[in-house]
Amino acid sequence: MPSTGPPLLQIFLSLLRRIQHSTRVAKQDPLQLLLLFKRLLGRFLAVLRPKETGRSGRPTSTITERDTGSGTICLSEIPSSSTSPEVLQPQPTSDSWPRSPIPSENTLESTQQESDNIFSSGLRNQGLTEACETFCTVVPERTDRYYREGVIPSQKTTFELAPITTRFETRELPLGWKAFLHPEGALYFMYEPKRLYTEANLYDPKILEHITKFTHQFDEYIRTRDITLSTQIDVVFDPWISEDEVLCQYYLADHATRSIFWLDKFTLNDDTLPVWFAGITEISHIRHAIEAQYWYHCFLFPHSFSLGQSHLNELRGTLTWSITDVITSTKSTVPYEVSQLEHMLTQVNDMRGRLMSIFARQRFCHFHGQPSARLDRDRSVYRPSTQRSSHHLLLRLVSPIMFYGPDTYCRELETLWIDRFVYANSWSTFITSMHGEWQSISLLATVVLNANVALLAIQSVDESSAMPARSPAQITSYLSVIASVGSIVIGLLLTRKSKGSKPGADDAAIFLNSFNNNTESLGSVGVDILATLYSVPYALLMWR
Repeated sequence: MPSTGPPLLQIFLSLLRRIQHSTRVAKQDPLQLLLLFKRLLGRFLAVLRPKETGRSGRPTSTITERDTGSGTICLSEIPSSSTSPEVLQPQPTSDSWPRSPIPSENTLESTQQESDNIFSSGLRNQGLTEACETFCTVVPERTDRYYREGVIPSQKTTFELAPITTRFETRELPLGWKAFLHPEGALYFMYEPKRLYTEANLYDPKILEHITKFTHQFDEYIRTRDITLSTQIDVVFDPWISEDEVLCQYYLADHATRSIFWLDKFTLNDDTLPVWFAGITEISHIRHAIEAQYWYHCFLFPHSFSLGQSHLNELRGTLTWSITDVITSTKSTVPYEVSQLEHMLTQVNDMRGRLMSIFARQRFCHFHGQPSARLDRDRSVYRPSTQRSSHHLLLRLVSPIMFYGPDTYCRELETLWIDRFVYANSWSTFITSMHGEWQSISLLATVVLNANVALLAIQSVDESSAMPARSPAQITSYLSVIASVGSIVIGLLLTRKSKGSKPGADDAAIFLNSFNNNTESLGSVGVDILATLYSVPYALLMWR
């Protein structure tokens, strides 16, 4: 028979052929006919089921990466096979989501293969945010823990304690929920049957109602799509509840693969990740960014996972190598000083999640494992810009007038700010040296100012009463006074401004980016303007 007919017709014809064949076998063994008929009937009903549900018969999908052509990486869902997967019976709603068996202790490495199959029948074409409009994707570092506004009233209150009060228990939570305290003081909650974490205040009945609703929607989504979550996966809800809208930001963290993922397409760019660079095209490079977010998840919810000895040894090895690299190289890409790294080494057990996140992010920033990985902090991973000379046109015109002071500062700034990446210790050293230079210039300008004032006080020089026109000596002295005052004032303003800024790498990067919001390359007009501004006190002193 031809095999191009509809699947239902094929199954029906196959059923007839096997029944004809089985009638001959049934004469010898009637039980075999009954078993065969049961199997064929189950297969026949399996073909009917997708038409009844409208969802269960779609091809398996997997998460992969592609280059969108616009400087972003999109984690998308694509069919992994042209054949339909085995149809599973939908699981009834229960207190826990469908999960794979719990692995034995010390076998995290063996769960890698299990994690690759976290979706039993695969992710269907419709993402969670499409199926439930109240959901949206987020990465751990973009959750609201450190951006949430206070809700405690500012009025004075009193509290009366009953006699012999020695226990201070919190309010009870619904069955299955547990409250945890982060060492920083943050309160978060976990629903153990589903490994669901949230920082929403579940003591508020309205918020608890919203979280319950989100949980039911998530449960319905994975149930209707036959998604089975591994026992090593955490689900995180970060709700945004206001008078105008109610949203639930979410992500999932897989401890077996040290990664986070979503049930939707997820585009990686400047808007979705805290750190992003141009030229990122390889999925192996993206892995470091995703791993950094995973470790940040472990930092946010330290009770979610306990590091094994192998992880601690890995972290200690990274810190030890970093200390050696900083000691032996003046251009190390490690962003910390030796004393800081040694202190981190003593705090490995307590700060493991945060430290692992930091070093994973460093690997991402320096293109770790890529053909053009950054090995020295003053090395760029990008090709030289073709627009570099045009960006330096302003500098070439102004620098001779300012005695080439801007050239010196521009080279220092470009060395500090390689590929829009700045080190806190290098920036702090640069600013400290600038403070010393501006103070020295202000002191010299003050001396010159006093000399000019004394010169103008001489009666033979200042003959304004006798001669209406100013002499060349007077004009020169007045110009010197103006230059000296300008050098002192601008030097003091620059010193005050730089002292008021924070010395951290993030703040330094924000400051430098403020001069380059509309530029694409490193040798840009913004750096030239900043270098010119820094050299004004020096230039005015030279012109005095």
